[in-house]
Amino acid sequence: MAAKLKLKAAVEWINEWLEQNPDEKLVVFAHHRKCLEALERRLEAKSVVIDGSVTGQKRSLLVKQFQTDPGTRLLLGNILAAGVGITLTAAHNVVFAEMAWRPGDHIQGEDRCYRIGTTETVWCTYLVAHGTIEERLCRIVQRKQKVLSSVLDGGPVEGDLNVFDQLLAELKGEPR
Repeated sequence: MAAKLKLKAAVEWINEWLEQNPDEKLVVFAHHRKCLEALERRLEAKSVVIDGSVTGQKRSLLVKQFQTDPGTRLLLGNILAAGVGITLTAAHNVVFAEMAWRPGDHIQGEDRCYRIGTTETVWCTYLVAHGTIEERLCRIVQRKQKVLSSVLDGGPVEGDLNVFDQLLAELKGEPR
């Protein structure tokens, strides 16, 4: 039931954003193929979908369509399949309809729109439903990103990096 409510809220948010920003494009990332398929069926804008089943020339053609066709305002992408190796600078807005387990996946997804030569700000939005497991996952991924940033900046490492164990502990109500 929570998944259906979240999907409905995501569709409403995306359709409203597209209506309020008629001259802009939007990149939407999700983790599960079923989520992408459900979004594609329910969203009103012309879109392209890139998931793990889209490879090679077809992938290049879909990216080109999104980049150059003013009528194609929406790219729905699997966070792993569309989150690397492509340029989506026609959009300056990225939405994550589902969370990934690794902060690097989010950063890679964001970076599809923010490439060398980009002069506009890229806005990233995370659609996280209150009171869900995903809300807990979001907190864990944020903590993990802080640890990773600390390591990359040469700072101390505090806390466990095992997201799965942290999520289980949160679900059991154990202290973090």
